[in-house]
Amino acid sequence: MTNIKKILDFLQIKQIYLIFLFFSLIISVFYSYHLTIRFPNLIDDNFNLVVKNIPFAYGDLIHNLIYNNEYSTDRWGFKMYLSRLPILPFLIYILYQISANIYFIVIMKNLFFFSLFFSAAYLFIKTNKINIKFFILLIVIFFYNPYNLIVFSSFLYADFLTAILVPCLFLTILSNYRIRWLVFSILIFILYLSKTNMFFLTFFLSLIFYLLEKSNKKIIPLISLIIAISVWGTFGYLKTGKFPFAQS
Repeated sequence: MTNIKKILDFLQIKQIYLIFLFFSLIISVFYSYHLTIRFPNLIDDNFNLVVKNIPFAYGDLIHNLIYNNEYSTDRWGFKMYLSRLPILPFLIYILYQISANIYFIVIMKNLFFFSLFFSAAYLFIKTNKINIKFFILLIVIFFYNPYNLIVFSSFLYADFLTAILVPCLFLTILSNYRIRWLVFSILIFILYLSKTNMFFLTFFLSLIFYLLEKSNKKIIPLISLIIAISVWGTFGYLKTGKFPFAQS
């Protein structure tokens, strides 16, 4: 009887996920269309992304990364290596290698990050034995605010990363499954390298995890944060002679 219930629960979640993916796809297409209307210089005649026209100082950086294989920008007349943290530029770089089409880039980005939130929310309600109705409520809240949807869907600035990753981190802290420490550590690593001034938040959340986690893996998120600091700091030191800490 327990196995039958597990199968039914799985099928129910699978149906919810398919509906979730459908709405994610519709939102992505709708957002991409309006983005091209509002910023026509972002695309060429074939709807391919013109990376150099991405605003907020990301355009030149991603352009150099794609066409010159160099993580730098000379937007202000001199070469800068640390103007932006690397997660967003490398995300666009990877998607651009597959297809330059702006619809493809937005859809793939959204399906991945929206699914990340879906998974975090599902594991939270499953491991805490919370009613499926609360899970559906979490998903509805995720979609319901138009402003949040614009932020989630955007690739023009790194706010979409913090807007999705921070809730995922809190949901992971409140969950209880075997590889929770690994998921949390990866999210901490990505968040630190996503947006300026994430050090205190990532350190605070890693500390909470350390205090709440009972396994011997509880130190791993703090180690992951140290690795993220070291990776970005080493890159900055090699390029500029200075070790950037807690910011770009």
